[in-house]
Amino acid sequence: MRFSHSRGERVATVAMKSMTNADSIVALTNFFLSIENFLFAWLLVRKTPSNYFRSSLVLFFHSSGWAALLGAMVHAYFSARSSWGFKILWRWILLAIGPAIFGLWQASAAIYPEARWNQILRRLSVVQLSLYIPLVLFFLPDYLFVIANYLPAVVFLLVVLGQLGVQTKQGTAFLGVAGLLLALAGSYIQNARLAWDPVYLNHNTIYHLFLMASFALLFFCGQALKPFPRETMQ
Repeated sequence: MRFSHSRGERVATVAMKSMTNADSIVALTNFFLSIENFLFAWLLVRKTPSNYFRSSLVLFFHSSGWAALLGAMVHAYFSARSSWGFKILWRWILLAIGPAIFGLWQASAAIYPEARWNQILRRLSVVQLSLYIPLVLFFLPDYLFVIANYLPAVVFLLVVLGQLGVQTKQGTAFLGVAGLLLALAGSYIQNARLAWDPVYLNHNTIYHLFLMASFALLFFCGQALKPFPRETMQ
């Protein structure tokens, strides 16, 4: 019985070390993802002529950068869901994703071909963000709720970019399409908990790697995409 007990303790210790190592790697990829997002936001502001589409992407990258940075802190220091740090930072992560979703809707509105629906999209995105913040803060601090808000914005921008690429023959639009498809694939991998390795390439790490590639393609799309003549900084 003593042998079985010590063996059980060793197994538990190894499992805890594996979880700690996995969280460290996830935190590291989250940190790199945040740096990438802040860099892209800065480059779009400093190096690229402004238009409403790029300004929307700046908001998206900036908000995503804060969400990733907070995620790095959670995995590095507060991975236990029962800890006070996790409970506080988790809500801040979900809140940071809200303006990122708003940025995606605004980006869609900026390149939507019909001016009337362009304005409707902008107003609806304001309503969506106004409802999202109190719901996620007080009633639904759940990742599935975030996905339910995030997914329509991604899919709609994907469709609009695809339509723009077909109509205007801009290959850069398809960079954005490819980036958004990568983001959807990464989200599926994370939610399905698909892992190549339980420590070094678990579902969260793979998701972050997919997002790094996704955001890079979206950045190049935003940097080179030609705006419509009607597009103004409102």
